[in-house]
Amino acid sequence: MKEQINWREIVGATEISQLKRVADFLIEESKKQDEVLKKKGKEWERMHDGGEEYQGYTKKEWDGLQLGEETYEIECFQQILFRSFISTVFAFIEHDLKELCNQLQKMSEQKFSLRDMKGNGMYACLTYLDRILEHDFMLGDADIRVCRHIRNALDHGDTKLSKERQSNLQKNLKGSNFKIDFHNDEIYFEKEHVYIFIQFADKVWKAISNQWIVR
Repeated sequence: MKEQINWREIVGATEISQLKRVADFLIEESKKQDEVLKKKGKEWERMHDGGEEYQGYTKKEWDGLQLGEETYEIECFQQILFRSFISTVFAFIEHDLKELCNQLQKMSEQKFSLRDMKGNGMYACLTYLDRILEHDFMLGDADIRVCRHIRNALDHGDTKLSKERQSNLQKNLKGSNFKIDFHNDEIYFEKEHVYIFIQFADKVWKAISNQWIVR
């Protein structure tokens, strides 16, 4: 039993460490990009108005348009990276939840299993855990109950939402630690939001380890 406990804790700690390294790299790179844009912005502000024209624009106007396009492209690129990373965090969590479900089913020798649950992915895992643990898995934790709403939006590539769906998503996340914004009706993650999902993953893995130990 001791080997099983240590193995489960080591797996969770290793995965968290790996995710933190990736997150730190993404944040550091995005900060470098922001600094480059900030420097270019200051240079643009110091430019004099007037001067030679290009396609009907003064040099300052044209450079301003180019800087705006570059800023938009970098922002889109960063959001793709952040969304992909958060989807990866959810994938790690789902994989380990499935392992817990399978382990509990094997140890309890229950006839029903994860495959018998309605839905799929994390929703099915939580449904199974509620049933076999009698609603004792992360009881009262708002994050575990609402995370699927973010996961579904990201996995389906459905990041551009109507005002009504934005409102519904924000309502679903009320009371949780998750933070999201909307820019031009698209789900938008600030840099600091990334670490909230790592903290969530760490919390889930500790809960998994606890159940592994208890059972």
